[in-house]
Amino acid sequence: MGVLATIADDGFEAAAARFVAAAARELPEDLATLAFASPLAVRSPDLSLLWHEGLRRLEPRRVTRAVLAAQLVESAKGFVRLLTTHRRFAWKAYGSQSGKLLVATAICGEERDGVFVTPYVPTVSDDAVFVFGTTDRLASGATPVRPMGFGEKLRIASRLAAAGARALREAGGTARERVWLHSTWEAWSFGLAWLHDRYLDRALDDHLDARTATAVGCIHEMHPYARVVWRVAAARGLERRAVQHAAVTEGKRWYFPQREELEAGLAVPDVLFAFDERVAELLRPALTATRFPPGCSGRYVGWKAAEPLVAPGRCVLAAGALARFENDTLLAAVARLVRDGSRLPVRVRLHPFADVSRADRRRLASWEREGRVEVSRGVPLSDDLSDAAVVLGMGTTVLEEALLLGRPVVQLTDERYVRYVDVEGVSGALVVDAGSFEAADIERAADLAVDPAAVRASLGLDHPVVDYARLFSG
Repeated sequence: MGVLATIADDGFEAAAARFVAAAARELPEDLATLAFASPLAVRSPDLSLLWHEGLRRLEPRRVTRAVLAAQLVESAKGFVRLLTTHRRFAWKAYGSQSGKLLVATAICGEERDGVFVTPYVPTVSDDAVFVFGTTDRLASGATPVRPMGFGEKLRIASRLAAAGARALREAGGTARERVWLHSTWEAWSFGLAWLHDRYLDRALDDHLDARTATAVGCIHEMHPYARVVWRVAAARGLERRAVQHAAVTEGKRWYFPQREELEAGLAVPDVLFAFDERVAELLRPALTATRFPPGCSGRYVGWKAAEPLVAPGRCVLAAGALARFENDTLLAAVARLVRDGSRLPVRVRLHPFADVSRADRRRLASWEREGRVEVSRGVPLSDDLSDAAVVLGMGTTVLEEALLLGRPVVQLTDERYVRYVDVEGVSGALVVDAGSFEAADIERAADLAVDPAAVRASLGLDHPVVDYARLFSG
């Protein structure tokens, strides 16, 4: 629990918050919105090693190399983005012109028979939904967003970079930390990674200008694009509403803005439906003005009627997540099972968008050819869980879903990395340091009794599903 216990007092995060607040004050309102959606504000351990307190403490040189490498890569991407318009954006409105508007990105759902359907907030045909994304992901009839030209993009990038240079004086921190802050900001500014959020800001602003609205909801709570949505809504005095998207732990640093950022203009939800009171207690110190009524996300509606599996499982299911560090850790554990031998067959299920190194992909393909592991492809998660005797993972919600179905789990931890899912103390869960993991841990977990009730509560399954109507009620 070392990382989780100390991260609340993380001095580097405090420096990042001071940096963001100072940069936002240096910028005009529209560009300040981008500052609050920047990687120094949306502190995502998925996307950067910077936000793993344990890694910064134990391997600072590795973090520095990663930050500088990212700056080089993003600068090259920015040069291409500056000269070309390789991605075109658009938006499409669905439903009636009611006073309530749900905002989603195109990747969060799809159009069916003229209705935008998303698993996160169930909607019906009359519900007003604003969908933003690239033109290739939107159905016909979408309104294109005017692309920015070379001069406009360069002016914005330069203003962002200049604001960052001035903000660095107020950030504080050590010399190394100031390098991390400056390089990350420059990579974002000159990498033009802010283009998506800039286009969304314009499109949503224009759409709201043409309608009467009283409240705005968003699929995500504190992701970069959601922060843009909240700022646009707050500027009009509109109520802002969201529902918890997935498990919330201290490791998900983007949920925890600091006082300086809020005072500088960061907008957050007024109402955030939470799965259980423990989540509300965790978030209240950061989201001080937010209300947390109970609710369940539509993404878990299929699990509400879930019953513990009766038939015994036949394999070890190694379930991956999105981030590289998690897949590195998981596949290292799989390598140990392959090397030492496992009584149960090993099946690997990767996230559809998993960040996996080339070396690990080659190694996994070799194991599959040799018949040493199975790789799950195109199989429903429910089928994989039904086959599993034990589920092995690090920060994937599959661990929680396995416990819900009565399958024991082994959670790998590493003091260098934050934790996205916390099942410590839950009946049926064995928490093991990744460095000491061995095949015997699978056997130990297989003998554990599982009580799904605690997991039902953590996923909000005993609360009503927050559909469009509930999202905007109360």
